[in-house]
Amino acid sequence: MSQVVLCIEDNVDNAMILDSILRRDGFTVCGAWDYNSAMEIAKDQQLDLIICDFHLPGENAPEVIASLREFDHLRDTPVIILTANTQNIAESQAIGISAYLNKPIKPLDLLNAINDVMP
Repeated sequence: MSQVVLCIEDNVDNAMILDSILRRDGFTVCGAWDYNSAMEIAKDQQLDLIICDFHLPGENAPEVIASLREFDHLRDTPVIILTANTQNIAESQAIGISAYLNKPIKPLDLLNAINDVMP
């Protein structure tokens, strides 16, 4: 069974790129575009990894990840944050992220980050 990744990305082009890279590497991808859609997917879904854009409509990554961590089954799920602004890294580290990647995302960098954080 393939590993399940929740990708939270509001930019359609970026979401499609992430989806393509992950599916090509054998992952099952659940896509969300904001806080509400991420919560809806995550409440009943066992996830192996969460990839989240830092800037989302309504809530940013720290708020989204903090809420996802309230689900017992996601408390220890690795998280990779995507950002175009390195100043967001300090705020992301405060919520216990596993890794961060600067945009634009390079496929090899994404796959290396996943390999680094996945058990």
